[in-house]
Amino acid sequence: MTSLTEVPGEPSSAVTGPGGSLSDQLDGAHVAVVGLGRTGRAVVDALATLGARIHVFDSRESSVEMLQTPVASTTVADAEATAAALAQSPARLLIVSPGVPATGPVLRGAAAAGIETWSEVELAWRIQQDSARPHVPWLTLTGTDGKTTTVSMLSAILEAQGLTAPAVGNIGTPVIEAVLAGSADALAVELSSFQLHTTRTLAPLASACLNLAADHLDWHGGLEAYAQDKARVYSHTRLAAVYNLADAATEDMVRQADVVEGCRAVGFTLAAPGLGQVGMVEDLLVDRAFHAERRSSGIELATTADLAHLAPGRRAQNLPA
Repeated sequence: MTSLTEVPGEPSSAVTGPGGSLSDQLDGAHVAVVGLGRTGRAVVDALATLGARIHVFDSRESSVEMLQTPVASTTVADAEATAAALAQSPARLLIVSPGVPATGPVLRGAAAAGIETWSEVELAWRIQQDSARPHVPWLTLTGTDGKTTTVSMLSAILEAQGLTAPAVGNIGTPVIEAVLAGSADALAVELSSFQLHTTRTLAPLASACLNLAADHLDWHGGLEAYAQDKARVYSHTRLAAVYNLADAATEDMVRQADVVEGCRAVGFTLAAPGLGQVGMVEDLLVDRAFHAERRSSGIELATTADLAHLAPGRRAQNLPA
């Protein structure tokens, strides 16, 4: 497993070096926050509870004016000016909005200045690991299409089992808000490629990439970089790395992922499942990935009728052969 403060294959951080809790490490530390939307404001509130000295940056004066938490400094500027101001600031850690492009001046400038960059998701994960409830599982999901529908369904399934399991992340509710609330039994987390780009130590219980198609290429700088960021969803997965048998790119992501020993690769399909897969046999959802007799047979998980209330119009859909 990864440690709270170190990223595998990278040098120890000057901000979060070994020793002490996250609050000890950030207490009094200068931390920059770029982007003051709902997520950015939640980040500022969280950092304030950790005792950080916060420097905020946004392109709109109105966003800064909405901020209610006291901060060390505020800067209203475009991306180029923000990058220059950030390089001159005392901050050694940057928490960045998902809207800040990977190829833009802010992240390029931060890297050149030696400023470590985290997503809000990374900060939320580290806060949870440093909390009284570090073992609340995260079930993470990404993909070019279908993320919100699938994460909403995942949350509904978990809550039908009596768990408090909100849908959070790119779906609208910042993960950090759910972590600070401390009431969830599990988190169904939708992750965009933007969020994954600056997420490093997250270790989900299970993860999935639904599909991969050319999207947001200007933000990432190309399809290869986009795919690499999507593939981060599988890093450090502990139980199941789920991929789409109809999309070879997702299977390749799983094959190359640095997962925890014992993690299973689970393919999903609309056809009859093979070993290590979940699929459909007529109107039955069948598991050959987890149950004890999976090598010789499948086990019924549900029927399409059981899932009809989750489908558009609350009707079971006819599935292609």
